[in-house]
Amino acid sequence: TYPACGCMAGPPLAQDGNTASEPSAFAVACKKGHCRSAVKGELARCRTQADCDTFTSCLAPGAPAPCGICMRPTDTCSQDVDCGPGDVCEPAVGGCYCEPTSLCIPACDPVVSGVCGTARTCAASGHCQAQACVVDGDCPWLYVCQDGTCQRKACTIDADCPGDCVLGLCYDSLGTCQPMVG
Repeated sequence: TYPACGCMAGPPLAQDGNTASEPSAFAVACKKGHCRSAVKGELARCRTQADCDTFTSCLAPGAPAPCGICMRPTDTCSQDVDCGPGDVCEPAVGGCYCEPTSLCIPACDPVVSGVCGTARTCAASGHCQAQACVVDGDCPWLYVCQDGTCQRKACTIDADCPGDCVLGLCYDSLGTCQPMVG
Protein backbone atom coordinates (compact mmCIF):
# COMPACT_ATOMS: atom_id res chain seq x y z
CA THR A 1 0.00 0.00 0.00
CA TYR A 2 3.00 2.34 0.36
CA PRO A 3 5.23 1.50 -2.62
CA ALA A 4 7.28 4.69 -2.31
CA CYS A 5 8.57 3.48 1.07
CA GLY A 6 8.51 -0.23 0.35
CA CYS A 7 6.00 -0.95 3.12
CA MET A 8 4.09 -4.21 3.14
CA ALA A 9 0.32 -4.62 3.04
CA GLY A 10 -2.22 -6.68 5.02
CA PRO A 11 -2.17 -5.72 7.84
CA PRO A 12 -0.25 -2.54 7.06
CA LEU A 13 3.26 -2.97 8.40
CA ALA A 14 6.07 -0.45 8.34
CA GLN A 15 9.74 -1.42 8.56
CA ASP A 16 9.86 -0.05 12.11
CA GLY A 17 7.47 -2.81 13.22
CA ASN A 18 4.33 -0.73 13.69
CA THR A 19 1.09 -2.23 12.39
CA ALA A 20 -2.37 -0.79 11.86
CA SER A 21 -5.79 -2.28 11.19
CA GLU A 22 -6.19 -0.18 8.04
CA PRO A 23 -3.84 1.88 5.83
CA SER A 24 -5.56 5.16 6.72
CA ALA A 25 -4.51 4.70 10.37
CA PHE A 26 -0.87 5.31 9.41
CA ALA A 27 1.04 8.48 8.77
CA VAL A 28 3.98 7.00 6.89
CA ALA A 29 7.10 8.77 5.71
CA CYS A 30 10.39 7.71 4.22
CA LYS A 31 13.21 8.77 6.55
CA LYS A 32 16.84 7.95 5.95
CA GLY A 33 15.96 5.18 3.51
CA HIS A 34 13.47 3.44 5.79
CA CYS A 35 9.71 3.48 6.03
CA ARG A 36 8.73 5.05 9.38
CA SER A 37 5.20 5.06 10.71
CA ALA A 38 3.12 6.81 13.29
CA VAL A 39 -0.46 6.00 14.15
CA LYS A 40 -2.47 9.16 13.58
CA GLY A 41 -2.83 11.13 16.81
CA GLU A 42 0.09 9.31 18.46
CA LEU A 43 3.81 9.96 18.63
CA ALA A 44 6.09 8.10 16.21
CA ARG A 45 7.75 4.96 17.60
CA CYS A 46 11.52 4.50 17.75
CA ARG A 47 14.38 2.19 18.63
CA THR A 48 17.17 4.74 18.11
CA GLN A 49 17.48 8.48 17.50
CA ALA A 50 17.77 7.72 13.76
CA ASP A 51 14.06 6.76 13.80
CA CYS A 52 13.05 10.31 14.81
CA ASP A 53 13.15 13.57 12.92
CA THR A 54 15.35 16.56 13.71
CA PHE A 55 12.86 18.18 16.10
CA THR A 56 12.16 15.15 18.30
CA SER A 57 14.17 12.85 20.56
CA CYS A 58 13.83 9.06 20.88
CA LEU A 59 12.84 8.33 24.46
CA ALA A 60 12.55 4.93 26.11
CA PRO A 61 9.13 3.99 27.53
CA GLY A 62 8.49 6.00 30.71
CA ALA A 63 11.39 8.43 30.19
CA PRO A 64 10.68 12.12 30.84
CA ALA A 65 10.28 14.41 27.81
CA PRO A 66 13.33 16.44 26.77
CA CYS A 67 13.48 20.10 27.74
CA GLY A 68 13.60 23.21 25.61
CA ILE A 69 14.17 25.88 28.26
CA CYS A 70 15.80 24.89 31.52
CA MET A 71 14.94 26.05 35.05
CA ARG A 72 17.12 26.82 38.04
CA PRO A 73 15.32 25.47 41.13
CA THR A 74 15.58 27.35 44.40
CA ASP A 75 14.62 24.47 46.69
CA THR A 76 17.66 22.24 46.18
CA CYS A 77 19.34 20.03 48.76
CA SER A 78 22.63 18.21 49.16
CA GLN A 79 21.72 15.78 51.97
CA ASP A 80 18.66 14.54 53.87
CA VAL A 81 19.15 16.99 56.77
CA ASP A 82 18.46 19.85 54.31
CA CYS A 83 14.88 18.52 53.96
CA GLY A 84 11.88 18.70 56.25
CA PRO A 85 10.46 15.82 58.31
CA GLY A 86 9.37 12.87 56.18
CA ASP A 87 11.42 14.01 53.15
CA VAL A 88 14.72 12.81 51.68
CA CYS A 89 17.19 14.45 49.30
CA GLU A 90 17.25 12.70 45.91
CA PRO A 91 18.65 13.54 42.46
CA ALA A 92 15.90 15.16 40.39
CA VAL A 93 14.38 12.89 37.76
CA GLY A 94 12.65 14.60 34.87
CA GLY A 95 11.96 18.27 35.07
CA CYS A 96 13.83 20.79 33.00
CA TYR A 97 16.81 21.69 35.14
CA CYS A 98 19.86 23.50 33.75
CA GLU A 99 22.28 21.24 35.58
CA PRO A 100 22.06 18.07 37.68
CA THR A 101 20.31 18.91 40.94
CA SER A 102 18.83 17.23 43.99
CA LEU A 103 15.44 18.03 45.50
CA CYS A 104 13.56 17.13 48.69
CA ILE A 105 10.90 14.52 47.99
CA PRO A 106 8.69 12.43 50.28
CA ALA A 107 10.53 9.40 51.70
CA CYS A 108 9.36 6.02 50.43
CA ASP A 109 7.72 3.59 52.85
CA PRO A 110 9.51 0.21 53.11
CA VAL A 111 6.24 -1.44 54.17
CA VAL A 112 4.43 -0.43 50.96
CA SER A 113 5.61 -2.60 48.05
CA GLY A 114 6.05 -1.21 44.55
CA VAL A 115 6.38 2.46 45.53
CA CYS A 116 9.86 2.70 44.04
CA GLY A 117 9.06 1.18 40.65
CA THR A 118 10.27 -1.90 38.81
CA ALA A 119 13.50 -3.53 40.05
CA ARG A 120 13.79 -1.03 42.92
CA THR A 121 13.04 -1.37 46.62
CA CYS A 122 12.61 1.06 49.51
CA ALA A 123 15.44 1.08 52.05
CA ALA A 124 14.85 1.79 55.74
CA SER A 125 16.39 5.25 55.12
CA GLY A 126 13.40 6.20 52.93
CA HIS A 127 15.48 6.16 49.72
CA CYS A 128 14.66 3.98 46.74
CA GLN A 129 17.50 1.73 45.64
CA ALA A 130 18.18 -0.98 43.05
CA GLN A 131 16.73 -4.38 43.97
CA ALA A 132 19.38 -6.77 45.31
CA CYS A 133 19.89 -10.09 43.51
CA VAL A 134 22.16 -13.12 43.24
CA VAL A 135 21.00 -14.56 39.89
CA ASP A 136 18.99 -13.24 36.93
CA GLY A 137 15.93 -15.15 38.18
CA ASP A 138 15.81 -12.82 41.22
CA CYS A 139 15.05 -9.89 38.90
CA PRO A 140 11.87 -8.88 37.05
CA TRP A 141 11.31 -9.50 33.34
CA LEU A 142 13.70 -7.49 31.09
CA TYR A 143 16.23 -7.17 33.94
CA VAL A 144 19.41 -9.12 34.74
CA CYS A 145 21.47 -9.46 37.90
CA GLN A 146 24.62 -7.37 37.50
CA ASP A 147 27.03 -6.57 40.32
CA GLY A 148 24.47 -7.73 42.90
CA THR A 149 21.59 -5.52 41.73
CA CYS A 150 18.87 -5.82 39.09
CA GLN A 151 19.70 -3.77 35.99
CA ARG A 152 17.76 -3.41 32.74
CA LYS A 153 19.11 -5.92 30.17
CA ALA A 154 21.44 -4.37 27.57
CA CYS A 155 20.90 -5.07 23.86
CA THR A 156 22.04 -4.20 20.36
CA ILE A 157 19.06 -5.53 18.40
CA ASP A 158 15.53 -6.76 19.23
CA ALA A 159 16.70 -10.39 19.07
CA ASP A 160 18.79 -9.70 22.21
CA CYS A 161 15.57 -9.01 24.16
CA PRO A 162 12.34 -10.74 25.03
CA GLY A 163 10.82 -7.31 24.18
CA ASP A 164 12.10 -4.37 22.12
CA CYS A 165 15.64 -2.96 22.06
CA VAL A 166 15.35 0.80 22.62
CA LEU A 167 18.47 2.95 22.94
CA GLY A 168 20.55 -0.10 23.90
CA LEU A 169 18.25 -1.48 26.63
CA CYS A 170 15.34 -3.97 26.63
CA TYR A 171 11.77 -2.68 27.12
CA ASP A 172 8.29 -4.16 26.69
CA SER A 173 7.44 -1.66 23.92
CA LEU A 174 9.12 0.70 21.47
CA GLY A 175 10.19 4.19 22.50
CA THR A 176 8.52 7.38 21.25
CA CYS A 177 9.80 10.34 19.28
CA GLN A 178 9.07 13.18 21.72
CA PRO A 179 9.18 16.90 20.96
CA MET A 180 10.88 19.18 23.48
CA VAL A 181 8.72 20.75 26.18
CA GLY A 182 9.03 24.13 27.82
